[in-house]
Amino acid sequence: MKKNFLLIVCAVALVLGFSSCGSKDYVLKPSTTQISGPLGNCYKVVDKEFKCKYDEKNLFSPYMITIELERIEGELPSAFFDTNYEPFGNSGSGVYGNYGFGIEIRDEDDNVVYNCAATADGLSGPYSNDDVMAFRSLNPGETSIIRWSEDLSKKEIKGNNLTFKITSAVDR
Repeated sequence: MKKNFLLIVCAVALVLGFSSCGSKDYVLKPSTTQISGPLGNCYKVVDKEFKCKYDEKNLFSPYMITIELERIEGELPSAFFDTNYEPFGNSGSGVYGNYGFGIEIRDEDDNVVYNCAATADGLSGPYSNDDVMAFRSLNPGETSIIRWSEDLSKKEIKGNNLTFKITSAVDR
């Protein structure tokens, strides 16, 4: 009798353990491929699903949000031809202005679960200024990625399928 009871308890524990091991990853799909703001006529979001990966080793921002953008035919702002324009967060006597990209992510109930302004910098902005700077040298048809890291596990998110849109800003 004790063996049967122990076997049942172990089976229940195993079932509960497996049911709580669901994926912590999210699937991100663009709500639009158009980018809002002054860089919207120069770039667009690549129309595909992106995976937002969970990394348990990163305690503060365990989710890496990676989005691919494509350079399109539109004319770049004149600021892009001036080497003294830098991503937001870079400043100093030789910096004349800044540019950047932001992201807004919504859950299945259309609630905003993450919003990063195109003017954000440092820990509040894109993962790396190098990501933002790479867009200056793209030719039409070429793509590059931009990343953000965030702790989405502290957000109340409905479902694993999320939508996003990209914003842009240029400050002269």
